[in-house]
Amino acid sequence: IISLSRMVIANDSAAIHMAVGFDKPMIALYGPTDISLVGPYRHDADVIQHLEDGDVLDHKRAESGRLIMQRITAAEVCLRLDAMMLDE
Repeated sequence: IISLSRMVIANDSAAIHMAVGFDKPMIALYGPTDISLVGPYRHDADVIQHLEDGDVLDHKRAESGRLIMQRITAAEVCLRLDAMMLDE
């Protein structure tokens, strides 16, 4: 499915890393993980992540991870998608 996709929008998951492998445009939604360690290879600009002072980057802390992910809005993702579609 990823190889046939025009665009991939996903959280920090195999789908994002497969999109890198298949050279697909992407919007990567990241919560409590360090993109410098586990982000999509050479695609930092395609990541949406909103960290604040005091955030703990630990995917095993469900509550703090949920709060970080909730900072990403649907409107923000749609705006990024619109901009990427215009660039095609």
